[in-house]
Amino acid sequence: MAKGLSQLKLSEEMNFKSVGFIGQAELYMGKRHFNLLHLYQLASILECNIEDFFKDIEIPPKKSEI
Repeated sequence: MAKGLSQLKLSEEMNFKSVGFIGQAELYMGKRHFNLLHLYQLASILECNIEDFFKDIEIPPKKSEI
């Protein structure tokens, strides 16, 4: 997914005025996070599927499956 976009360029593409939100969401600072609309925008900008953001995430078993 490497597109060589800076946080500033990515912020501009997502209609943010600064890189603050992007940086904080990447680090989950101040409880900032990307919502589904943000993920859709990111996927569009990066020309990938939204599912690609979740490929390496392991889902823990439900309590009823333990």
